[in-house]
This record gives sequence, structure tokens and C-alpha cells, in this order.
Amino acid sequence: KGRERSFHFGTKEHHICGMISHLGPQMAIADGVALAYKLRNEQKVSLAFTGDGGTSEGDFHEALNTAAVWDLPVIFIIENNGYGLSTPTSEQYRCKNLVDKAIGYGIEGIQIDGNNILSVYDTIKGVRDYCIKNQKPYLIECMTFRMRGHEEASGVKYVPPEMIEQWGKKDPVKNYEQYLTDENILTATQIENIKAETKSYIETELKIAAQAKPMVVDTDEEVNDVYQSVSRSSFVKELAEFEPQREKKNDLRFIDGIKQALHQSMVKHPNLIIMGQDIAEYGGAFKITEGFVEEFGKARIRNTPICESAVVGAALGLSLEGYKAIMEMQFADFATVGFVKGEGTTTIQKEYSYIDRELADGKYFYRLKQIDYNGMYEYSDVIEVDVRSLNDYALEQNFPNPFNPTTTIGYVLKEKTNAKLILLNAIGEEVSVLVNE
Repeated sequence: KGRERSFHFGTKEHHICGMISHLGPQMAIADGVALAYKLRNEQKVSLAFTGDGGTSEGDFHEALNTAAVWDLPVIFIIENNGYGLSTPTSEQYRCKNLVDKAIGYGIEGIQIDGNNILSVYDTIKGVRDYCIKNQKPYLIECMTFRMRGHEEASGVKYVPPEMIEQWGKKDPVKNYEQYLTDENILTATQIENIKAETKSYIETELKIAAQAKPMVVDTDEEVNDVYQSVSRSSFVKELAEFEPQREKKNDLRFIDGIKQALHQSMVKHPNLIIMGQDIAEYGGAFKITEGFVEEFGKARIRNTPICESAVVGAALGLSLEGYKAIMEMQFADFATVGFVKGEGTTTIQKEYSYIDRELADGKYFYRLKQIDYNGMYEYSDVIEVDVRSLNDYALEQNFPNPFNPTTTIGYVLKEKTNAKLILLNAIGEEVSVLVNE
């Protein structure tokens, strides 16, 4: 839908995941995709690109280490063009070759001429066969160069002129064209025809693009493309399926409730994977997953290295392949280093912000507040809501419950003052809601 411009495209049909600008995090997504292939015993590999600059990120280490430990069929390609935008490799790392990093992870690696089309093709083909046969990752460093800036605005003033001249002689398209001519595979006439056909195709597509209607931002469309709509009827039906399994007692520790929910989900969804530190045989820091590995196996209850970003990326990769994933971060503060997977994205949240004033018996005005990822917000039109059926209304409209988002039980009005409402839920608990007069 044009959200990520021409370069950051993705297409499920062709198995291309949209690029993540900071390069390191996208490598862990390849881990998740490769894990899905491994779990399904498919003869496939995943492949992720990064640049020489991207190897300086911690995500590069986490992704390669996780792939090595889990024996994942994934190919990691480094496009080493000598510069991270303008920063030369001499200021990025001190190892002689980036491919040497493979040794530290106990995996195989190779450095090749990234400007030789046939070398690249043959290498990728051979490495793919290796990864499938041995169920292991592989690191490829392609030595190459870009003749223009990192992006059009930066230019190439930081590159010595002699280097531009040197790499200009290694142009992969021109050299491959010369190779095909020398081998009598193509004639000069055929080459010109190919160029003319390509130019015509590009110009035709540009004309189509120029006729596109101006993009109109539609918040509802954006939100609906992110969040799945869930009806109350489907939610109640899902609860009913597990009603016989509910324990006939109300007193549970919070962690026991989490354990029951996880176990219930593992039983219901055979494609659900739980990943985290110490969660397998040890059962987790709080013993929530104790006994799970014996019941569901290590393929689904997976210990991870000490890493957060890689496990988030792996979960995203699994989801691309139709799996469900649960990430166990062990402690809340660990999660802060895990969620850096997107760039330029806006998350919209909907919530009831306050009660304006009383309209009639039991009825109040509400405004829906929409908050973006920067904390900015705006109010919607006023919504009239009956407090006594507020939860039903919220579910019908797919709004979160403003008083207790984890339950669907109703509330009744107990008391109203100038400053707040006091509501009672179905089990007699009081809930206070501030009133903006």
C-alpha cells in the first residue's frame, strides 16, 4: 500500500520480508523463518542480507549465535562495500575479514567476489544445499562497492577518486555482458534489444505510477491493517471450549494462572512455540514452564541464549510462516532491549479517556482517545455510553474495556460524586472512574 516506499517492500508471494533499516534486527527474523522450515522438515533455507556497517550491531551477534546454537538452515550475507554510509571499514572493525567472525560461532563461512554474477550464483546454490543437508547456518561475505552514495543525498565525496575508477572496471553487469559476448551466447544486436525492452518496460510502469491517485490517510484503515477484529461471540465460544478444563477453585497464585493459560494454549495450538532463557528442563526462573518440556518436547519449549532482540526477531519470523510464538523475557527490564524491530512505524492505541458529564440516568459521554507511538493524541467525537452495559458496548465496538481490560463482566453504578464514579463489577469489587465535569 505504499507505506514503505520502493526499497522497503515485502511480498509474501515471493517470500520477501520487508527490510528493516537498521539491518541488524532483520537477521533474527531469518532465524525464525528457518526455524519454521526446520520444525516442518522442509527442504528450505532462509536468507538475510546486511552490510559491513550492520555487522557492528549487537543484533548481528545475537542472530548468528542463535542460528548456530539452534542449528538453523539460514544463510547470512554481508555486502561489504567498504563504507557504512561514509564510515570506512577501518573504523568499523579490526578483524582482517568479516567472514572470520564465522569461526567464533562455530559455523562455516566464505568470502567471494560479490561483483562476479556467476561466482555469487554458484556459491549461493552450493551453500543452500549445504544448509539443507547439514541443517546449519552459513556466513557469506561478498566483496563489492557502490558507485553512488548510500542514498542520493550523500554523494561520494568521501571516496578517493582512484577507488571509483578501480571499482568501475569491476561493474558486474558490464563484465557479465562481455562474458556472454565472448562466449558467443549473446550478440551485440540482442544486447541492444534487451536494453530497449527493459527501458520500455520501466517507462511504461512509470506512466502507470504517475496516474495513481493521491494517497489519503485513513486512520481506521491503518489500525484495521494492524489489529485483528475479534467479536464477542467468538471470544465466548473460545472460552466455552475450555470450560470443562477449568479448575473448580478461585484461589490461585498469579504465576499458576499464567502456567494454566500457557498449558491450555500449548494443548490447543500444536504450532505454538515458547522461547526463553532457562525455560526448558529448568522450568523458568519462576517455574512457570516446569514440566512443559517433558510434555511438549524441546522443539516447542526452546531454551535461548542470553539474548532478547534475537528472540523477538525469531518470533516474528515464525509468525510469517504461520506459527504462533511466545517470548519469555524472564524479567520486565530485559524487554527494553528486545523491541527495536521497526523504523518509522506508528502504533495507534484506542482507549476511553474520561467521562465528560452526565446526560441522563446512568448515561454518560465518553471520548475515544487515540495515542500514537510518540505519546501524541487526539480526541474523537463524543460517544454516548450506558455505564450498566459498558462492557457489552466496548466489545461490540472492538474497543478495549476502560475499567478492566482482562474481563467481560458488567458493571453497575454504585455511587456518583462530583469527582468520580464508583462502579461495582459482578463479584462486588469497586472500580473508581474519574469524572471531568
